[in-house]
Amino acid sequence: ALVELQPFTGRMHQLRVHMAHIGRPLIGDVRYGGALTAAGRPAPRLMLHAASLTFPQPEGGERTVAAELPEDFRALAAVMELDL
Repeated sequence: ALVELQPFTGRMHQLRVHMAHIGRPLIGDVRYGGALTAAGRPAPRLMLHAASLTFPQPEGGERTVAAELPEDFRALAAVMELDL
């Protein structure tokens, strides 16, 4: 399943640790026990993607930067029949 996560503290590996703790490590996460394959295909890397980041601006307000999903991420999601 595809999961949307939002970190709150910025602690290193926060999302990876929490997902592993509830028994759902991320695909490709060697450190925290994630599967190295999905839908019979090898995971090309840790399947974690920052879709957007929001930063406070010195003059006030915020700025959000967004990034498209990488091709390897989309390809594995397609094999797994996930709607992105």
